[in-house]
Amino acid sequence: MVQLGCAIDVLAHNSLLEALCKVGCLDEAYKFCKKDKTDEAYQLLTEMIGRGTGPDTWSYNSILAYNCEHSDVNRALRLIFRIQKIDCLADRHTCNMSFKLLIRNGRLDRAIELWEVMDD
Repeated sequence: MVQLGCAIDVLAHNSLLEALCKVGCLDEAYKFCKKDKTDEAYQLLTEMIGRGTGPDTWSYNSILAYNCEHSDVNRALRLIFRIQKIDCLADRHTCNMSFKLLIRNGRLDRAIELWEVMDD
């Protein structure tokens, strides 16, 4: 689309982000695992900012959901603070995913810290 000079809106970017985060390991019966595409999703976030087309809460939630599903606490927390840094408002879904991840992984200290930051 970019090569053809078409403008890509936030909705199109969000679809790409979600697709990148859903690509993962195939069934073990196939004995094949695709490369993790979340690095490309993070790169796409940076490109979106550079193009001035977002990202929005939905963009971040797609990647956050992947991090939560794979119990990647550190990457999830970095993403949450990245959201706050650009003044993108976290929604209920963002908060719920984050708290569930932190509590499930015994990180109550970080959950409390996050609660206080999000409360502000």
